[in-house]
Amino acid sequence: MLKVSAIAITIGLCVVGQGHAASCEAVTAKQVAAAISGGNPRDGLEKYLTKKLSKPRYFENGKCTDPAKDLKLYPGIPYHDCSYENGGLHGWARVAIIPPSMLAAWIDSACQSKGSKCLSRVTAYSWCSNQLSFPIAGNIIEPGNSGGGSDDSSHNFIFLHGVTVPRPAWLGATQDLDAAVQAKNLAPLSDIEQPSTLTAQVARPAGIRREIYTEFAPEPKLSDIGSSCPASKRGPAWFDASRRALLAAWEKPHNIMFDALAGALEEGRAAGVVRCSP
Repeated sequence: MLKVSAIAITIGLCVVGQGHAASCEAVTAKQVAAAISGGNPRDGLEKYLTKKLSKPRYFENGKCTDPAKDLKLYPGIPYHDCSYENGGLHGWARVAIIPPSMLAAWIDSACQSKGSKCLSRVTAYSWCSNQLSFPIAGNIIEPGNSGGGSDDSSHNFIFLHGVTVPRPAWLGATQDLDAAVQAKNLAPLSDIEQPSTLTAQVARPAGIRREIYTEFAPEPKLSDIGSSCPASKRGPAWFDASRRALLAAWEKPHNIMFDALAGALEEGRAAGVVRCSP
């Protein structure tokens, strides 16, 4: 069970500040459009993502373990544990290693009947939202305003099964804590199937909230997963939806989270966090 601190994270990391996110999405969408302009958009997207992910993402740009596949809740899914530094804080994260070919297949499948603009939109949104990452457990350091605050300095954000959770009492929002201490406390959470804690709104790597999943994801999908607002309704079933979607999609041509994202973006819907009324 996670102990909740006085400062609880109640929204997911969907954007990196309004201006920065828009700029990132515009640039990325343009790059993807160029990459898929040849004869085979699926191949072009895979080449683009392969190049994009050939460089470690910032939370992997430190000391990472060799890939392993021994997590009981993620059978057959490779991951590595990374200790890193970002913005003056140290972090530790256990991250699923999703091949670019699989990500490209999920996005391409989600956009099959929607055209090339869908490929650009879905890729740009999910990359700029979270760099197509799935943190199984760990601390992903982001600007405070990406979690709904007004502070753009570096903050600790705790993740479990691809979703942000309330920050534990032993780690302050801006506290710099040794990565080994974080690993000792956070690694065991990987084996907790149904944590007794509220979740945030958004699940990675698609970066969608519950309502988008409920409305646009194809069957089979979980029901009774709660709602984004009020925060008290964000029940732990969202952990299951996030984890099971990854498991069901592994080495398969489609991922229902990306199907839902593509459907929402096609209708001009905001897929990420929403502000809850007081």
